[in-house]
Amino acid sequence: FKRVNDTFGHPAGDDALRSVAGRIFSSVRVYDSVGRYGGEEFLIILPDCGIENARILSERIRERVCMKPIKTGAGNIPVTLSLGAATDEHPVADGIVDRRP
Repeated sequence: FKRVNDTFGHPAGDDALRSVAGRIFSSVRVYDSVGRYGGEEFLIILPDCGIENARILSERIRERVCMKPIKTGAGNIPVTLSLGAATDEHPVADGIVDRRP
């Protein structure tokens, strides 16, 4: 969102952030948890979701977020995203989230 803010201004960046978050929320199950983890990062907790289902859901999220540009007061802004997944069986998340108190 930094590039959007720098190019189109902070109000457009705020619009883009809200729109991306809404598209993510509309892609997950009601008992999944979605949160903003950093400036450009979101963390999605998918209880009882194996790696194959996480892959399918990740693709659904990517398609929904990227399917059409975000309409803002500064114009339409195309967005992209990259996704990663980890499960108990595939614990690559150990280095992703800082677990320090």
